[in-house]
Amino acid sequence: MQIFQAYVRCLVVLVVSGALGDSAWGQTAEDTNDPHAADRAALQQIKERYTQAVEKGELESLESKLAKGFSAVMVTGHETESFDELRDYWDYIRGLIGEDGTYSLEVLPEPAKFSGDYALSQGTTNEEVVAGGSTYSFETLWSAVFVKQSGEWRLLRLHASMDPINNTFVATARTQSIVWSLAIGGVAGVLLGVGGVLLIKRGGKKPEVD
Repeated sequence: MQIFQAYVRCLVVLVVSGALGDSAWGQTAEDTNDPHAADRAALQQIKERYTQAVEKGELESLESKLAKGFSAVMVTGHETESFDELRDYWDYIRGLIGEDGTYSLEVLPEPAKFSGDYALSQGTTNEEVVAGGSTYSFETLWSAVFVKQSGEWRLLRLHASMDPINNTFVATARTQSIVWSLAIGGVAGVLLGVGGVLLIKRGGKKPEVD
């Protein structure tokens, strides 16, 4: 509850402050007049570290970039409240993908907004999973709150979501359902046809006379 309250408080501060003005949206790490250029570069490093960690399954390299009190809601709805739980989550995902599968992602952040020792970032992620001979490409939405602890920016809160209806996994399941329905209907039709022929033959058979 304390983490959630801190998250909401950070959002309120950013909204009511000038951090969410039009100029903040247009600033990037390359802007010479951006007072947060160094901060944006630090957040970029965290983004790159996260990408490499989850793609290669090397979550330990990300631990130092997580803040005290870190928590996250992942795209599957799983909530993690520590580094260990985050690592367990990605082990679970890796298990679903399989040893021969691959996972890759491209994080596309919008310019971060800053207020004191807090920063808010959001954006999209293009992700691709290759498993069981099939390729699944999908987009997720995410938001992240960073906090500066011991002079370093660290990830405090992450939330990811995906369109629950229009996504590749639902489409695949729908296609498979249709294929199975057609297959079952075809088999049932054949069985009914064979049964009908047998009944007709039996019905037309002349009775035996002693």
